[in-house]
Amino acid sequence: MKRISILWLGTLGIAFFAGYQLKTISYSALSDTQHFNGASNSQPAVVRNSTDSIISEAKTTLPSSSYSGATTGKQADLVVMTDVDTLVTEVKGLMGAKGFGSNFKSIAKAYTLIKQLNESELSSILQTYFANTDEVMTSNAMVLFLSEYAEHNPSAAIAFVTDNVNAPMSKTVAMMSVLSAWAEQDPILALDWYQSESGKSAHKNMFNGFSSGLTVIFAGLADENIDLAIDKLGSLKPNEMKTATMGIASTVSTASEFTELMDKIKTFDNANLQSSIVMAWGTKNPQGLANWLDNNYSGEDTTRLRDEAMQVWMMSSPEDGAEWYMQGGSPSEKQEKLNKVVSSWSIMSAASALEWLKNRNLSNNQSAIARLLSRVAHTNQELVISNIQLLDDPEQKTNILHSIYRNKLRATPDEANEFLNASPYKQEILEKE
Repeated sequence: MKRISILWLGTLGIAFFAGYQLKTISYSALSDTQHFNGASNSQPAVVRNSTDSIISEAKTTLPSSSYSGATTGKQADLVVMTDVDTLVTEVKGLMGAKGFGSNFKSIAKAYTLIKQLNESELSSILQTYFANTDEVMTSNAMVLFLSEYAEHNPSAAIAFVTDNVNAPMSKTVAMMSVLSAWAEQDPILALDWYQSESGKSAHKNMFNGFSSGLTVIFAGLADENIDLAIDKLGSLKPNEMKTATMGIASTVSTASEFTELMDKIKTFDNANLQSSIVMAWGTKNPQGLANWLDNNYSGEDTTRLRDEAMQVWMMSSPEDGAEWYMQGGSPSEKQEKLNKVVSSWSIMSAASALEWLKNRNLSNNQSAIARLLSRVAHTNQELVISNIQLLDDPEQKTNILHSIYRNKLRATPDEANEFLNASPYKQEILEKE
């Protein structure tokens, strides 16, 4: 069930659909899932490092009847919930506010409950419990019900999203769940629908400004035939090809597969497609991508690809990504690299970026520290004020503090005056006025 992995990404942010690397799942997590369903006699298969494994194993313990039916034979020991309120409440609790960011065994438990339902039951639950609600906990559970409903009736699932989901992000993730389920069964038909319907008025805001639906569709298509998926890229608009390539890249894992994909997409002469592959590869195996760039690639776009690899690596391990990126280069190149590292890292954690800078003792640290403090002057003023003494240049200090003062003055004049009177640089700040 690759779509579960992709939907997990959707809840983390629609703008970034390349995080397909998932932590190794312990045997105990799967054992808990089986225990939840009373299935203690079957032995689990080898668990891979994706939610696919838990979902696949969970499916093997399900009864073939609907949730309201009886079980027979080996299924007699399975726990089957017969109360709809209890089932929905249980699924909501398992998904929680984190949704697909929840731990994998919770997702698997929720999935095993939902998998017991037939099409009619799923439709009734969606209409009764999830119509016209945008509560976070509710929408997280709704996505799982929708995904299962779409296996039975994708067009009805699309209609439900169109008519009942209002918040832009919730609508986008919900639609992704439907398309992902559809793409597992018939990716060509799902793609045909997307290309004919996604631009129409009823669906124009469905994907929140992104072509995110194409990510799950092309993942399903590539699972069946990766060469056909690559060929189908040519039917898309240039701005759609990047997210579609992310879907294709999500289905490969080895260095040779990634490099082969890199070679195949060159025919489109679209640098954004390379970026999608770098994003997927760097999320799955940042060290492997770094090794390839260091030892096997010397194209004219090397600098751009290294920049992108650094940015992706820093999302999972900022220090490792920064240390790799800073290797080599002339003094001027190192300064430019350091500025890029600071820009990327400060978005995630300005405090940890500053600690890393303080420990490096480089001659160009002053410029980088000033850059970092300037970037967060309006979003993390406490960090700036408590570390402004790290700068040696009085002019840099005053410029940053004056920026903070002006920002406070526009928002809350009284607070600005308190800041000014407490600052040892009061006179210098006033001279900037």
